Amino acid sequence: MSKQMMQAIRVHQYGGPEQLKLEQISRPEPQEGEVLVRVHATGVLPIEWKIRQGSFQAFQPATFPYIPGSAFSGVVEEAGPPVTTFRKGRRSSVGVVRERTPSIRRFLERR
Repeated sequence: MSKQMMQAIRVHQYGGPEQLKLEQISRPEPQEGEVLVRVHATGVLPIEWKIRQGSFQAFQPATFPYIPGSAFSGVVEEAGPPVTTFRKGRRSSVGVVRERTPSIRRFLERR
């Protein structure tokens, strides 16, 4: 079975907007207690571009690479066990990612 791919904008080092890179990466699989959302719209909050610039590097260093855009909406694709509240096809009007990890559990809709 081939690994499914997704598009993501990722940041690999501190800097300005030129650090935002559109890449093809492996689509994550939801783990225990996680939900995979097909993202239809996303927003980058002011704190996120300050993190990208390195403004908080001394007390909140970024883990690279990461995907910015913690506010989003979309449709649930999959849910890991024991998640039952969010089922495949359910719309998520607003989501906020609380933990920034290199393999964040959401993916962009390809156009």
